[in-house]
Amino acid sequence: MAYRKVSIDFSNLPIFSKNKINWSKSIGLSVKYKIEDTNYSGYIKILGIKGRKICLCIDDNNSFWTNRDSFKNGLISKQFGVKAKIYKYKVGDVINNQRILDQIIITHLCEYKDKSIENHENGYIVECLTDHYIYKKLEKDLTLNKGCPVCGQNKVIAGINDIATTNPILAKWFVDKSLTYKLSQETNKMVELCCPDCGKTFWGIPNRYKKGYPTCQCQKSNRSYPERLFSSILDQLGVEYIAQAGKKLFEWCKLYRYDFYFKIKGAEYFVELDGGLGHGKTRYNNPQVIENSIKRDTEKNLLAQKHGIEMIRIDVDYPCIDHRFEFIYNNIVDSELANLLDFSLVDIERCKTDAESSLLIEVSKLWDDEKLTQTEICKKLNISPTTVSQYLKKGRELGLNNYKEHSRKYVPHHVMKIIKVQNHDGDVICIHEGIQDFFDNVESLVGQKIGSDTIYNSLKTNLPTKSGFLFSYATQDELQDYLNIRNKGGK
Repeated sequence: MAYRKVSIDFSNLPIFSKNKINWSKSIGLSVKYKIEDTNYSGYIKILGIKGRKICLCIDDNNSFWTNRDSFKNGLISKQFGVKAKIYKYKVGDVINNQRILDQIIITHLCEYKDKSIENHENGYIVECLTDHYIYKKLEKDLTLNKGCPVCGQNKVIAGINDIATTNPILAKWFVDKSLTYKLSQETNKMVELCCPDCGKTFWGIPNRYKKGYPTCQCQKSNRSYPERLFSSILDQLGVEYIAQAGKKLFEWCKLYRYDFYFKIKGAEYFVELDGGLGHGKTRYNNPQVIENSIKRDTEKNLLAQKHGIEMIRIDVDYPCIDHRFEFIYNNIVDSELANLLDFSLVDIERCKTDAESSLLIEVSKLWDDEKLTQTEICKKLNISPTTVSQYLKKGRELGLNNYKEHSRKYVPHHVMKIIKVQNHDGDVICIHEGIQDFFDNVESLVGQKIGSDTIYNSLKTNLPTKSGFLFSYATQDELQDYLNIRNKGGK
């Protein structure tokens, strides 16, 4: 650790012959000091002498003992601490997104030849400019560009990067709530979780949940297509139901779950939607699997009957995906449920929409509401381009979006063109970012339909159109000024 030199003025101390200081007569006297290259100066008081040792006090602070020769030669810089230290960085400097608030000396133990020795190193009080965590940091770590331990998930601080703060939805799933204040979302620790809806418990690793929280079979977004369709019917008819009814509702269920449970006029019902697997059907025609699936269904039927709950089974094993909805819906309507429910009140179009994956609805919203391109949707939802294309087409059929193929291409933000529209008087009508998006919304932006060829011609020739509109390219500054004026209520 480098220290600055301390200059000490001994001129006021009594001396012997040959300019030797009379230390015994110097007790109680003070000498002036100055730390080189700083504004620090003051007085050192001599408190006592013991052989070659001398007791000193700097600026009326704590006293200490040192060698007289060290004192005479100004070799007591360590006693001044931070004041005499040579630091690489100044207060206020920003290093690797960390602002230096103060200069300090960090003391820690290090092992040397089987001994613990105190080590004093340059350090700082720093503040991370991302999460505003304030902590101590060694100078050598700043020089090596080591970042904030909280941002790097090497340290968990309650209120900054703990799960309870960053992901309260996931925190609700923890069996041991205290762990939500001790762990971050990036932890690889296996923890016990419990579905807040159905009470099912399981073990999971938080950082493996891409959506930020686990999924459970009982949740509507994780149900199969037939389950979502049937949920839509019950919702529209005002039937209160429990999906994936299991042990939490009925202790006698053992490990079984029933697709739906509800009551109508005091009578209890289970509804099982029998799909393409199980119920005596198997992908690989394994006799043992077939036998076990039939046995499972039989036992579930007997358990329901034993406890006075009527079981209704509906075949939803559709032969062709193109007619999936019609097959499942018709089988539901033609089942024993026809004696319990008035299906004439059901909106079939709503059923079609509700039955689709929630991801399809989200893709449609990103396309229509946020005006994202297919590439941007892929990145945001982490799904393939093919899936996005299929969802957009299906959503268009259901009236969920206004998708047009090849109508919106991905353009990086920094190269997007900004269009300025002026009338014949030179007044700015609008400034809009993104030329393709401008073409898609030109009627709402300027008040009338204008073809893309007409707009391109005006941009190229810098001449107004027949209707008197002049189109030109604007700068980012012009766009910002326009937005600021508009937000303040200007024209």
